[in-house]
Amino acid sequence: MSLMVNTAFEKYFPELFEEISKKEIFSSKEELTQLFKSYLFKRVEDVLFSLDSKYYKSFGVQPTQPATPEVIKELQDMAIPTMFFTGRLWFQHKRTVGELNSIGITSDKNTVFDKELIKECKNGKNGFGFYKGMLLVIECPDSIEKTQKGPILYDFLQKLPEHPEKVIFIDDSERNIKSVYETLKDSDLKDIEVIWYKAALPKSKELNEEEMNFIKDVWGENWWEMKVNVDDAVRVILKHLEKIKTVAEIYLPIKYRPQLAFLG
Repeated sequence: MSLMVNTAFEKYFPELFEEISKKEIFSSKEELTQLFKSYLFKRVEDVLFSLDSKYYKSFGVQPTQPATPEVIKELQDMAIPTMFFTGRLWFQHKRTVGELNSIGITSDKNTVFDKELIKECKNGKNGFGFYKGMLLVIECPDSIEKTQKGPILYDFLQKLPEHPEKVIFIDDSERNIKSVYETLKDSDLKDIEVIWYKAALPKSKELNEEEMNFIKDVWGENWWEMKVNVDDAVRVILKHLEKIKTVAEIYLPIKYRPQLAFLG
């Protein structure tokens, strides 16, 4: 994915930077770099994981550690309700559950809820979909920010008929760990434990010639190149910057009003 993002960034960023520089909204080159890469990352996900994608059909999965499926099975056999939470989008729910099944994990065995739940995106706040023990993201249109798992997990738990007495959250992303902990620690769900699963951290790997040739055979020559609609990227990024500007105009002046100085 990084190869696809970086290749598209090098090709299209100069044009995007020129177009946004013409607009009457301030943004540094560093900020635009970050926003454009976030935009590209989400577009790469669309390319890789759309249901009719040639890439999508070529992927397989394997557990990070061989013991993982057995550990999950033991928890389920002990009648400890379990669920799975991925940053993938809702349209991938059946495939994602199928991938877990393929490595020996039954996602809906002794899970936290036995029905499908859906909460749509509303007022710029991402929603979720829950299917056979798997929680996925329903993303708002034109979103370029990384998904915050904490608010989504909290909203999901609030939808359950019975709230859990304790939540143990395990993730390989420090960002997700912090998001969940910060969201739940001040909620009515007081008993929270978060575990940063560092063993699952992705390891970068240089592809050898044989692997590169295999990918070319499956995906075609120059598989890492993708077309980017710069006008759409400009529109989405400007919309994001305007949103930030509006929030700043509403809240920042409050900090400096003398009679409200104590709020600062």
